[in-house]
Amino acid sequence: LQELSATSSSTTTFRVPNMKDFPLELLEDIIFYAFQGVPVVDRSYQALAFSHVCRSFRCAALKSPRLWTSLPSRRRWGRGHVKSAFVEACIERSGNLPLDVALQFYIDRNMSSFFPDLHEWVVVQQNRVLPYAFVWVDPAFEMVLRQRTRWRSCSWRIDSVVEDYKEEYREFSEFVAPFNFERIDVPMLEDLSFLAAPNM
Repeated sequence: LQELSATSSSTTTFRVPNMKDFPLELLEDIIFYAFQGVPVVDRSYQALAFSHVCRSFRCAALKSPRLWTSLPSRRRWGRGHVKSAFVEACIERSGNLPLDVALQFYIDRNMSSFFPDLHEWVVVQQNRVLPYAFVWVDPAFEMVLRQRTRWRSCSWRIDSVVEDYKEEYREFSEFVAPFNFERIDVPMLEDLSFLAAPNM
């Protein structure tokens, strides 16, 4: 028995699994379903993280348009504006698929008294004229706005101006007339939500 065991151990070889042999289509499905527990606004950041695991993960992530359909407005964990280059990359990688977007609006904390509640801030409220001069948007706002015919969901996020980033803001009034913002055409939109920061 000892001799048989020694012979068996000397002839048995174990092959270490190699990710190169794993089908990319299956890996893409695994990554996609792993996303389902991740908030929609963070999914493109998660795709970016997966693309840095190894070469196989990177190939699977970059070849899968459905992993890049989230267009965030803030960096992960809410630390400042998202980089416009990242939003542009997400748009390109998502192909022609519907998009889940977030639009970030900033109001000077000193002007918050103009808006007793969130509903009075919303641009489309009947018989209400928004003082656009008090509202700013982030650098990626226009890029996201230009993809409006692909929006599947849109979240309006209202926050106060962050002084450290104030030089990066653009006035919201720049976009109202050119994009007909009050009657904006969003043919694929299924979900619209409004969120305000606790300090608003």
